[in-house]
Amino acid sequence: MKYIKIFEEFKEGELTKEQREWLDSVVLGNWVVNAQGKIDVEGTVYCVDFKQMKRLPVKFGKVSGGFNSRDCSSLETLEGSPEEVGDGFSVAWCTSLKTLEGAPKIVKGSFLCYECDSLISLQGAPEKVGKYFYCDNCVRLTTLEGAPREVGDTFNCNECHNLTTLKGAPTVFKAFRYEHLPKVPQAELDLLELDKKLFIEWLKSDKKPEHFLHQKRGTLKGREFGF
Repeated sequence: MKYIKIFEEFKEGELTKEQREWLDSVVLGNWVVNAQGKIDVEGTVYCVDFKQMKRLPVKFGKVSGGFNSRDCSSLETLEGSPEEVGDGFSVAWCTSLKTLEGAPKIVKGSFLCYECDSLISLQGAPEKVGKYFYCDNCVRLTTLEGAPREVGDTFNCNECHNLTTLKGAPTVFKAFRYEHLPKVPQAELDLLELDKKLFIEWLKSDKKPEHFLHQKRGTLKGREFGF
């Protein structure tokens, strides 16, 4: 468990001694201050388990490797996160986050925000994630609006018990994990399970799943969807 005092008093602009020491402790590689005053990293940022960190003490630019700030239970905002990450980005178990606003715009690896039990919105997530997007066990999410439009591999929203719809899910993915979603209409789950292409087409529509399926009935190649 790690503690850092007076994060709120860190100043922008010229780096303080505390900011430099913090960067030296969390950067696995080399860091520099770019022309915009942000921190570019050739390597990985590993700032895991800082229990009293409410916000990042510096603003990052590009990080060539991964950025891992999981289990920072007091982190309230992603402001200052890298604009671009060459590998994965993790804020798993950051139990004070309410949204993903401030997250990187480009994540070439995976984006992990699972077990964030205060998260109420995926707004702020990148439009595209290179590998996995995991928001499983985010029990306060009611919607997937704000999720990436494109996920290179698996999208996982297992155990998000208060989700009421799959609307907002990615329209590009290889696999979709969706176990134990008791409030999501069964028609949506059936559509995802039985026909991925039709599910994606439904996501892009403004119709309820029953109306969409009735309209598409002649194209289902004999499969039954409950009517």
